[in-house]
Amino acid sequence: VNKMNGLAAIVFCFFILFSQSRIQVLSNPVITTPPVSVSAFLDTWVSFHCEGEGEILVWQANSVLLTDEIEETRNITVHQDNNTTDIVNSTLVIFAKPENDGLNIACVV
Repeated sequence: VNKMNGLAAIVFCFFILFSQSRIQVLSNPVITTPPVSVSAFLDTWVSFHCEGEGEILVWQANSVLLTDEIEETRNITVHQDNNTTDIVNSTLVIFAKPENDGLNIACVV
């Protein structure tokens, strides 16, 4: 019985020392098609398109993530386009009014 306990201890130590785990390296999210700056006439609609590799794409206005309140105040609509598991597409549509002049629009994945 004593030899068996010693053998069990050796097997247990072997299992602990050689137990394996692995790491899966994922690629960093990247914007593949950034939005392009535009000039627009007052009281017209303007579209910005963005595409990226990642799980989710969000828009920013002046470096702040868009909220429902910002979208309503600035007259912004966001459309999520045909997204796959690795590619995300989105279009932001905004009304050209004086309050939106010079607004910085960005997308982030």
